[in-house]
Amino acid sequence: MTIRFEKPANATAGYDFTSSGLLWKVTIPKGEWRDVVLTSDGEMIFDLVVLSNTAFVSPPNPAQRPIDSFHVSYGIFGQNGGYTQLDAKRQPSGNYDSNTWPIVTSIQIFVDESGKASDSSGSVKLRYKSQKPTISGGDYDWPTVFELQGANASTNGFIVQKVVFGFTSTDSGIPSENDFWWEGFRVMHGRVFLGASKTVLLEADNAHSRSLGRGTRWHRFEAKFLPGYAEPENWFPIANRSGHLPATRVQPSGWTSIGTTRRAISVTFDSTTAPPTSTLDYLMENY
Repeated sequence: MTIRFEKPANATAGYDFTSSGLLWKVTIPKGEWRDVVLTSDGEMIFDLVVLSNTAFVSPPNPAQRPIDSFHVSYGIFGQNGGYTQLDAKRQPSGNYDSNTWPIVTSIQIFVDESGKASDSSGSVKLRYKSQKPTISGGDYDWPTVFELQGANASTNGFIVQKVVFGFTSTDSGIPSENDFWWEGFRVMHGRVFLGASKTVLLEADNAHSRSLGRGTRWHRFEAKFLPGYAEPENWFPIANRSGHLPATRVQPSGWTSIGTTRRAISVTFDSTTAPPTSTLDYLMENY
């Protein structure tokens, strides 16, 4: 069984990454982000816990979990000079003193203050980068990533996204529905976080549908980055709509659809047949 830290699969530059036995090292400039990945394969592990000595790691302390083969990404911000340490340890049953837990592997992240962090010129532009949707009958999932083009370590605020969804039913026993709301995603030091969190990075935002009967289900999104914006910190999740994201049905102050980036999906389906049928009516983004 192997547990190791490594570069992300798409890392091409900006890493000085070395390993020596159980200790891994990576150097990052002050004011920049780097991602590292903790992976394992082999036997089931029920007692692995990852600990960090800094608040500038996301996620800072992932929950203890049963593990077989896994892949956990950590975003690390170069806030202060010196070393940040991540330790993967095994917690013996009944032992709550983390200082005595055996170390499986560790990584040191050295923050280099000798050079200037990368900067950008011009304004920050938000774009969607979506994956291929998974569709089965009236069920679909369409994950997307927010890309902040031109963002750097001084980029802070919120992404505000308006969500409009609807269902036009052609089944007399199931009503049609329509709804809308705005939801927020924190941007801190140029990275996008889950909702108002300051520790958990956003992996993807998902257009999600679970539908019975037959008809047409659709989602439309429009979003923009608002620098220095903090209003979503005062919002709360909307039950059965926004998940854990802070949201509001009242148009936020400063919001306008001008300058937003958009994406949309529509699926016509019949879940009363065996097997269910579905047709992708349209799939658009960044229009």
